Amino acid sequence: MKRFVFIAALFCLWVSLLSGCRASLGLEAEGVSRVEVSSLPESSSLARDYTSPEKTAAVVDYLNSLSLQRHFPEDPDEYCGQTYVITLFYEDGHTLTVCHFGNRFLRKDGEDWLRMRYKEAAALDGLLRKFPGDDTLKETDPPQDT
Repeated sequence: MKRFVFIAALFCLWVSLLSGCRASLGLEAEGVSRVEVSSLPESSSLARDYTSPEKTAAVVDYLNSLSLQRHFPEDPDEYCGQTYVITLFYEDGHTLTVCHFGNRFLRKDGEDWLRMRYKEAAALDGLLRKFPGDDTLKETDPPQDT
């Protein structure tokens, strides 16, 4: 019996190591008044500013739905690619920033990097195309020729 328990425990340990210790962002959607999306390198065509509850909830739901791994062999510092900087503004005044990097890695407010599944990560582009910005950012008018 002890041998069976030992083998079962060893199997459970092996499975947990293979799964890479799953993580979830667990972001709170309640109280989000605005979501700002920018990119690095900067691109105005990728920038979004959402204030409607439908759009802010869609971004938070997307982030919370990602399958994330805490432990992985890759080093994010050795990658290059597009980064989306997603900032959530809450009604109480605090903000939370999530970096969505290279359709592979995600980091919340300077915490450790997490690895995303590529297919799920790539879905952010579709979400941004589906929802254009709410045009609430104030842009300065171009100078007028006199």
